[in-house]
Amino acid sequence: MGTIEETKKRLEITKKIVHQLREIVKGVLLGGSMGFGQNFSVTMNSDIDMVIICDKKKIDTLSKTTYFKNQTPKNVLSMFKKGIINLFWVTKKVDSIEVNSFIYEPNGYEKFCLLKGGIKGYTPHKPSETQTQHGFDGKEITFKRNVVPYENGYLYEKPALVNGKFWGGPPRSDLLVSSYILYQEKNFFDDMKEKVWNSVLNQLIKEHGSNPDLNKFNILKTDFTYQTNPKKLPLAVIEKVKNETKYRLKKLSYNLTNCPSLLK
Repeated sequence: MGTIEETKKRLEITKKIVHQLREIVKGVLLGGSMGFGQNFSVTMNSDIDMVIICDKKKIDTLSKTTYFKNQTPKNVLSMFKKGIINLFWVTKKVDSIEVNSFIYEPNGYEKFCLLKGGIKGYTPHKPSETQTQHGFDGKEITFKRNVVPYENGYLYEKPALVNGKFWGGPPRSDLLVSSYILYQEKNFFDDMKEKVWNSVLNQLIKEHGSNPDLNKFNILKTDFTYQTNPKKLPLAVIEKVKNETKYRLKKLSYNLTNCPSLLK
C-alpha cells in the first residue's frame, strides 16, 4: 500500500475511536508524522499518536468506551481523579497498527503548554531519570524527571521550563508544529493554539530580546524531529512555522512598545 492508502487507513481508525469519545472529552488531535498533514511520512510501519483531553469527572466514562475498556488499571484512574497525575497513556493495537493515546487533564495540559506548570505522569515501567530536548538555539537541554516508585509503577515529571529556559516537546509542540485536529469542544484546540503561540513567543523575546535573530533563535530549532531528522519535517510545515513566527512577532511588537513589562 502507498502513502495515501496507509494514511487513509489510519484516519479511519482514529475516526472510529473519536466517534466513541464525543460528548466525553474536550478534544482529540493527532501528533507525530500524521500530525504534519495527510499523506506524509506514513508507511505500513507508522504508529498513531493521539492527544486526548479529558476532565477528571469524565475519566471513568472514557474508560468504559469500547476502545478504552479494560485498558487502564483502576489505580491509574484513581490517581488521575485525585490529581496525583495529569497524564497517562494507553497503547493498543487496532487492525495491526499501534495506537498511542495520551490522556491529559485539561488544567495540567493548559498550564504546561502555557509554561506555567509541569506534567506529572505515571508508567508501570521505570522511565529514564533524565530527558533531553532542545532550546530556541537548537542546543540540547537535559532535565531530571524526578522519577519515584509509586503503586507498582513510577511517577515522573516534565517541567514547564528548565532553569528559566524553554524546551521543545509534546504536547505543546503539537500545537506549534504538528497538529491535526480530529475533534474539539467549543474550539478548545484552536483557542489553545492562540494562547500557546503567544506564550512561547513571549518566552522567546524574554530569552533573546524584543527583536530576536530568527536565524539563530526560533521555534523550529526546539523541535526534536527538525533537529534529529529534518527530512521527516515537510517543507510546508517548516514554512508555515517560519511565517507564523514572523507574523505573530510583528503583532507582539505593539504590545512590547506599550507594555515593556512583558520582557521582565
